Amino acid sequence: MSDINLKEIIAIIPDILQYFVSGSIFVLIYRTVCSKKIEPFMHLVWSCVISFVWVSLIRTVNELWLRFCWLDSLWVVVSISIALSIIVSVALSMVLMSKWFRRLTVFCFGISPHSSVWRNVANGDSAYLKVYLKSKDFYWAGSLYSYEENGNESWICIHKPVKYNNNNTMLYTQGDNENAYLAFNLKDVESVELFN
Repeated sequence: MSDINLKEIIAIIPDILQYFVSGSIFVLIYRTVCSKKIEPFMHLVWSCVISFVWVSLIRTVNELWLRFCWLDSLWVVVSISIALSIIVSVALSMVLMSKWFRRLTVFCFGISPHSSVWRNVANGDSAYLKVYLKSKDFYWAGSLYSYEENGNESWICIHKPVKYNNNNTMLYTQGDNENAYLAFNLKDVESVELFN
């Protein structure tokens, strides 16, 4: 009796996963590219909703217009929905991260689509930073290379760092070194000046 129940459960797992996998891939790509923080419960909800939309769309299009017998296969539908998730999430992320879209949302709604302050200010462009450290009489300058927002363990990294004293006299430079990077934990940073 328990063997039959287990076999039945195993048999329906692919049917259940078709309503989760492609949506989860969509949310993961979107979250990664756009640096969005999505709570696990909302990730689950959006994964199910997006997967359901893809599967329903594929089956509806097939029944109404295409009528391909191979589109009746669960694995084909899942493969197509995964491909749709990848293509649409990358395209949507590129639109949402574009400078013109940010300007449009700020103009129309007075808000930015980005949840990251670095995305709002630098918007993916190579911004030039002056990083002032707490209780130091010098600052570092360089191009913003990357950043990571993670609460008290947030970091920024600059490329081709140059060290100046407070009188703007150069003390040290790696300004010509393409392989030079310098990372700062934001809890050690007093302030950052940014120039686009």
